[in-house]
Amino acid sequence: MVRERALAEAMALLDEGPQALTLSAVARGIGLSTPALYTHFVNRDALLEEVRQTALDRMQTERQPPDAAVCPAEALHDEAHSFIAFARQNPALYRIVFAPSHPTADNGACLRDGALTPLTQAVDRAQAAGFAPGQDAEAVAALIWVTLHGAIMLALDGTLPGAEDARWDMAERSLSLLLSRLETPAAT
Repeated sequence: MVRERALAEAMALLDEGPQALTLSAVARGIGLSTPALYTHFVNRDALLEEVRQTALDRMQTERQPPDAAVCPAEALHDEAHSFIAFARQNPALYRIVFAPSHPTADNGACLRDGALTPLTQAVDRAQAAGFAPGQDAEAVAALIWVTLHGAIMLALDGTLPGAEDARWDMAERSLSLLLSRLETPAAT
């Protein structure tokens, strides 16, 4: 019970900014003393890592499974665009999953399980329907991820030009452009 309350409080504090998340702030937010919270989390990094895993689980739960009635290329578009939607709605959680500021021990598991594996599976299904013919599915998924994550981080950081809505629109359009180019067979 305390762990779950602490994780929820930590996620709420992350929305205020990473500097707002301290063990004492979490303890205060859930009505515990800081020493009592240390019995559940050895340090801030341990708390952040549990928040990271919880955020990944939430992201995976919120993403819709591919609809069997939707063509595989469209399902791939939906899968890829779901990352942008999650990042826009949950910027702090997106950052902690895919751009953590603390040391992690998962050896890329969040990236692999949270992004690359689902994208590779979606590319595999789409290739069976003619998407990105003759290309390595893992390489295509990595290309999509690099574009997608780069666009998201640029939108989150305010580096893309324009107001917030314009930045997210540019991220969406960049991803759509890449996917449309992969749909088109190369001219010979």
